[in-house]
Amino acid sequence: MSSVPTTPEDVQNEVEQANWVTGVILNLIGSFSINFGTNLIQYSHFLTAKYKKSKTRSIKPSAIFCLAWLIFVTGNLLNFISFSFATQTVLSSLGSVQFIANIIFGYLLFKIKPTKIQFLGTILIIIGNICIVSVANKATFKFDSEQLINLFIRIQYVSYLITIVVL
Repeated sequence: MSSVPTTPEDVQNEVEQANWVTGVILNLIGSFSINFGTNLIQYSHFLTAKYKKSKTRSIKPSAIFCLAWLIFVTGNLLNFISFSFATQTVLSSLGSVQFIANIIFGYLLFKIKPTKIQFLGTILIIIGNICIVSVANKATFKFDSEQLINLFIRIQYVSYLITIVVL
């Protein structure tokens, strides 16, 4: 039996949990959409070459190309929106699902059969994402501009920047 939130903190925790899940779902849909759009763009180029070779005229490659870009842009927007719901720590690792999507769409569109190594990689990506999502800090911190400036001028961050510039 689920408990009913009794304090404002309990309600806030439930809202943050719902937001975190929303962010993950939006990010996953966005990542798959980006990859699907990319593969459809490639497929439209394949069709264009096929029709040119057979000297057949068709609007199909152009329609697929436009649809592909719409899906691609929508996926990027979903990914962008997802970062307002969940932390970057959780969501950035989910970008790796695009490798899984690439295998799926490569097979569906181009009949490219995945290798055993690709299957192993897919399993490792899934396990890694489950570990990261289950362990990562899901708390969202809100900083004002003064707090951000104070974080940016800390010696640790300045040292990091200097190291990156030097390397």
